Amino acid sequence: MTKSFAGRRPLGKNANRRLAAWTRGVTAEALASVSERRGSALVHVNAAYTSQACHRCGCLGRRSGDRLHCTSCRVVWQADMNAAINILHRAGDPDIALRTPHPRVKQILQERTDRHRTRLPVQDSSPATAKRRANYPNRSATSKK
Repeated sequence: MTKSFAGRRPLGKNANRRLAAWTRGVTAEALASVSERRGSALVHVNAAYTSQACHRCGCLGRRSGDRLHCTSCRVVWQADMNAAINILHRAGDPDIALRTPHPRVKQILQERTDRHRTRLPVQDSSPATAKRRANYPNRSATSKK
């Protein structure tokens, strides 16, 4: 069912799809132009599940309107702010690329959450992860006395 505004006849699915694609293109061009003028880098990331995954624990929470209820942390986040933090973190993610399909992204996030819950070490051996692990050793091993 399509909506009509102020007595106008409703647009069809194809027209709505074209308008949405045009808007994305205009936004992308504007972002590229501003980043070029300011001399900053524009990095595209996969935004799948960014507003549904808690930025603190990585758990997929319950989204209700503009709020994210994390079932693990028991905290309520503002969904857009949470998504912005997740997008910032995802820029350097070696597992989730720009074109990774959303079912695979969900699987990766669930595997990470399960690994976090069971406190298993990360199995990724990429140089970025190895360096990060060297800088921040496993706290559970150092906190036991």
